[in-house]
Amino acid sequence: MQIEAYLNLNFDGNKLHALPGEKEDTLTRLQRKLKQCSPIPGLVEIHIVFGPLGGIAKARTNTIEELTNVVSEIGKIFPIKGCMTYIVQPLLHPGETANDSNFN
Repeated sequence: MQIEAYLNLNFDGNKLHALPGEKEDTLTRLQRKLKQCSPIPGLVEIHIVFGPLGGIAKARTNTIEELTNVVSEIGKIFPIKGCMTYIVQPLLHPGETANDSNFN
């Protein structure tokens, strides 16, 4: 069984926006941080919404704990102010039951 979830992330823009004269501009900084997200286990994709600086991510994990770990790992890279998690559904094949009692 796998859990598929979408994450609506709100970032602290003050920590991400580059100030005039800084060596790295905002877009370069965001691109670097996105590359750092690529090895996070369970993270399928992540997109940054430029402006208010938010993000939308898709995760696919086996447990709720692994899903929580995805958010924690993103938080080590991006300064998360808030996160709304939408669990789509456990991905079960015909005849398969959920190992997690939260879904039975």
